[in-house]
Amino acid sequence: MLSVRLDPRTEQALDRTAKSQGLTKSEFLRALIDERLREESQRASPWQLGGERFGRVGSGRGDLSTTHKTKLKQKLREKTSRH
Repeated sequence: MLSVRLDPRTEQALDRTAKSQGLTKSEFLRALIDERLREESQRASPWQLGGERFGRVGSGRGDLSTTHKTKLKQKLREKTSRH
């Protein structure tokens, strides 16, 4: 069981729309929620959207995920020591 509080204007619009479709407010809302949940379950995840692109370009260096801080510090030191 779920209770939802709506402002009067929204409730009137809901009542009018549900009646125009021959539904109760509860039936209308259940159908609307079901539709939205179905859409959401079919939405692609970020991995699904970009999966074919991930890992396509490589640096040839397999240690970058573990040594990035050291490499960044080294680059910054090199840059500041030139000036």
